Amino acid sequence: MQNRICKAISTIVMTAVIVLGILFMLIGYELYSKEARDALMSSADTALSFTDKPEEIYDVMKNAVSFDVRVTMIDNDGNVLYDSTSPAALSENHLDRPEVRQAIENGSGTAERYSNTLSRRTYYYAVKTDGGIIRFSCNTQGISAIFLGAIPIFLAAWGLVMVVAVVVSMKLSENIVTPIRKMIKSMDVFDDTIEESIADYSEYEELLPMVKLVARMKREIKDYIASLSAEKNTIGLITANMTEGMILIDRNDDIISINRSACDLVNPVFPAESGRNIIEFCRNTDFMELIEQSKCAASVTGTFSSEGRFLRAFISRISSEDKLSGAVIIIVDETEIHLAEEMRRDFSANVSHELKTPLTTIRGFAEMLGGGMITDGDDIRRYGKRIYDEANRLLNVINDIIRLSEIEENHSEIFTETNLSAVAKEVAENLAEKAKRLEIDLSVSGSDVTVQANGGYIYEMIYNLTENAVKYNRPGGKVLVDVSRAGDKAVITVADNGIGIPKEHQGRIFERFYRVDKSHSKQTGGTGLGLSIVKHIAALHHGSISVDSEDGKGTVFTVMLPMTQQTAMAPVQ
Repeated sequence: MQNRICKAISTIVMTAVIVLGILFMLIGYELYSKEARDALMSSADTALSFTDKPEEIYDVMKNAVSFDVRVTMIDNDGNVLYDSTSPAALSENHLDRPEVRQAIENGSGTAERYSNTLSRRTYYYAVKTDGGIIRFSCNTQGISAIFLGAIPIFLAAWGLVMVVAVVVSMKLSENIVTPIRKMIKSMDVFDDTIEESIADYSEYEELLPMVKLVARMKREIKDYIASLSAEKNTIGLITANMTEGMILIDRNDDIISINRSACDLVNPVFPAESGRNIIEFCRNTDFMELIEQSKCAASVTGTFSSEGRFLRAFISRISSEDKLSGAVIIIVDETEIHLAEEMRRDFSANVSHELKTPLTTIRGFAEMLGGGMITDGDDIRRYGKRIYDEANRLLNVINDIIRLSEIEENHSEIFTETNLSAVAKEVAENLAEKAKRLEIDLSVSGSDVTVQANGGYIYEMIYNLTENAVKYNRPGGKVLVDVSRAGDKAVITVADNGIGIPKEHQGRIFERFYRVDKSHSKQTGGTGLGLSIVKHIAALHHGSISVDSEDGKGTVFTVMLPMTQQTAMAPVQ
């Protein structure tokens, strides 16, 4: 740690020196360059005030500034008439030079670029006179050379600073690390004389609270382990009667103790006895990964599956005298929680989708109407009808959701004598007009069967089944509602010879918002909740519902209800 502290301090100092050195050089270069340019321009303006002859101007400029100056005389056509440094420039036309063009247009101009004539970077200042343009220039690379020459001085200073920084950092790091090393060394011998050892740290006020805390925790851990050993038999009696699985393993992952519940949850054929390794008990990769993770942490928790169950494991490691002794594993069955959470997520997602779809359509058409995008009367009526239809669809979904919630919450409904045949006939009468419009032959058969039931719910159940049989049928099709009795059960069947339900969909048709043909459901106004409501009503009456269908040939729904009812609602699977 001392080396790391020393390196950190040295690195910070080195970085600061380099950054500040570069910053100072850049600022100095910029200031010196600006001063040189200002001196060139000022001296040039002064020289021009006395004479307009380039030879005389050049002589003045040589004595006025401390750097090399070049003077060039250029006529208005760009031809070089005089150049103090390079006679070769007389043959070049300078009309395209930026500083020359600026001088012609504005009276003066500046530029900085690489000079092909002088083979160096140059700063130019041009002034328009009566005789043409007089241009002054100086070498900017000379300025750079001045600062490059300062680099060895900078490096020497940097080296000196680094030597001082290393010496100082070593001293500081030693002062920081020494008490920590002393504390660590002392902690190895903390035992019954812990209070006496703590007294040695009185001079280190910052470390003393931490030393006391660690010492106290060590004493508590030792007491806790001693308590566990004394209560082993009591724990054995408790774990044997736990519904949760409990396993105690040693540092080698061998089972010290295991209750029957753990075996029933994970491996029913595994004997509830000690001596075997945990991998013989459960070879699930997720479970074994949790075991490995617990070796590096005081406690871990995670889920895994076994025997069709969703299980959660809580693993707490046990240590004695700073040595790993084993771990306690608690296994809890979360299958129902998992399924309920999965059902909740699916329901939330489905509800969101079913509500957002008509709302989006309504908003879109409303924006078009409200924005004046639609002015034709027929179009207005057509879009208005679409809004009305989507609003009805939305209302139907909401009503079905509310209805489903009401059925789920009503665990203790009042049941009365209900004639199933009479209810079936009432449903047929209310659907007669719709069936006639769709060219469906709707009829009711069977005998009078009376059960203890909620009449309103029974009507809703038969109505939903019968309406589906009518809607999902063909012109000329038949729907038959039959009521009969089989032992102590009342049997209601709704059969049709319509489009049928494919085999792959029959296992899911009672799920909320599940539709076999979404496009057809949308056309018929279906919400996808009708059969789910039917199933819940049957469950409320401790009954059951089944389906027998063949794609393209028809469907038969069968509801079986007990003749008498209990007060508690049966769970919906």
